[in-house]
Amino acid sequence: MRAKGVILSLIIVILAPLFHASSVVLAQTGSSSIVISEISMGTSNSASDEFIELYNNAQTDINVSNWTIYYKSSSGKTWTKKTSLAQNVTIHSHDYLLVATTLPSADTVLSSGLAQTGGTIQLRDANNITIDMVGWGTADTSEIQPAVPAQVDEVIYRQFDEQLQTMIDTDNNFADFDISNNTTPKLPPAIEVPSPDIIATYPIIILNELLPDPVSPLSDSSDEFIELYNPNNTDVNLSGWILKDAGGTSYILKDKIVPALGYLTVLSSESSLSLNNSGDVVYLYSPDNNLVDESADYGNAKPGITWAVIGDTWSWSSSPTPGTVNSTIYVEADLAKPATSKKASSIKKVSAAKKASTSKVAKAKAKPVSPNSTTSQNNSNAESSGSANSLIWSWLLIALGVGTIGYGIYEYRPEIIAAYHRIITKFSTRK
Repeated sequence: MRAKGVILSLIIVILAPLFHASSVVLAQTGSSSIVISEISMGTSNSASDEFIELYNNAQTDINVSNWTIYYKSSSGKTWTKKTSLAQNVTIHSHDYLLVATTLPSADTVLSSGLAQTGGTIQLRDANNITIDMVGWGTADTSEIQPAVPAQVDEVIYRQFDEQLQTMIDTDNNFADFDISNNTTPKLPPAIEVPSPDIIATYPIIILNELLPDPVSPLSDSSDEFIELYNPNNTDVNLSGWILKDAGGTSYILKDKIVPALGYLTVLSSESSLSLNNSGDVVYLYSPDNNLVDESADYGNAKPGITWAVIGDTWSWSSSPTPGTVNSTIYVEADLAKPATSKKASSIKKVSAAKKASTSKVAKAKAKPVSPNSTTSQNNSNAESSGSANSLIWSWLLIALGVGTIGYGIYEYRPEIIAAYHRIITKFSTRK
């Protein structure tokens, strides 16, 4: 029984932090039908002309007495109270409450200071539990992904289901909110519907160059890059555009402008996108989630050189050229030959050292192998290492088996002793 107690204690020690974390999350997450439905971060008349609109999705009225609205800037660490609702305030079913700095229709006064480029708003109930949260632009706090930021004289608004008379709430700010230049405080959002002969389009932007395997002293986590090219004669604001890799990992571009006939380089240190050395594809989507461009799969990455568009074809280029025209020197033929130059030898040595210290490589690169003593020694060391690992695992399995049998004997020792005595008695009787 003592062993059972020890095991139970270990389980409690291991799981206790998980239960505590769950309780913290539950304590900080509220459940309500009140949502933040529209936000204005200022107008061309005044940056202080701001408002926050709340909406009740429920079929019943909801008392919001002493509820508060807090704000945190994208670079801030603390939350600032922007307003506190009074006693006996109720939002009727499918109705609005407006918190504003200047609007005459406002129900409560809002303290100004919402940044156009990014920030986060929290709606909290009287117990300080967060009921709803909206982040936009460069916000580092949001529901999954921040909404695309609005420009001056625009608002971000929650999409509205007219049939159900409810605001859509999937707990993803990027998916739930759109942008409009029609402000509609205390009214359903005014969605701009283009006439049949006008189709909203985004300019063409081209995926131009990828560096999947930088060599030391550069690193995969910081110095891999994805380069975009703007073939248009005007600058293009790429806020809300999305980069994705073949695994589905995405990065939303924010406050990025690619100049006319110019380039934009996105480093892995910023995007956290990791280009697999065994091959990968990069996709570029416009803010309406339509695929604009995609790269070709480069297969096994070649260390220190880039996968780039040369002419109309994706090819390996001799050197990285971020921010400028891609090099037109092809290197496949040179890399296919035995390493005779110091440069080729250096590339391979650096790559080998890098791959030994990181788990990113999924496949070994094909290299010319010389039957020299160094190679033989490396093979011998690899075999010795494999044998040592195998021996360690064998001993671990034996120890686990012995421990299991020992625990079973200890746990059921009364039954084993009783069975032993029964057998002894049985044989003694026969004699």
